[in-house]
Amino acid sequence: MGAQPTVRGGRAIEAVHVQDEQQIALNFAVSHAVLAVNEQYFAKDIPGAAKIITLDLDTVISMLGRIGWASDETRRHLSELDRINAALQREPSRALIGELREELHNLVLHLDRMTSDNHAKKQLSCRNTAKSSIA
Repeated sequence: MGAQPTVRGGRAIEAVHVQDEQQIALNFAVSHAVLAVNEQYFAKDIPGAAKIITLDLDTVISMLGRIGWASDETRRHLSELDRINAALQREPSRALIGELREELHNLVLHLDRMTSDNHAKKQLSCRNTAKSSIA
């Protein structure tokens, strides 16, 4: 009887670990995009800078679109990044790069909250699994 909660608890921990891995990869991709934006912000060749930026932005958009545990706020960031990305590809401008810079900053704050929440879930799952295996 005592093994059943452990199996469910193990699956819960595994799901949290998968989410954690996706979160780490997403955080890395967003960090890379932030660096690209900051590096290209003052570039003289805005169309060239926009091409470099949109490569990183495409990765972030793709990753955000694939996470099944995305919140409404995450989807809002995805929509906004997608809009800015399309605009940068059509008519690149320093103003759009600045808008992207601000949106990425807001996304970083959101991802920081998500990372903290996921960490708390992981600790709770570990505690619950430990209690289940003792019982």
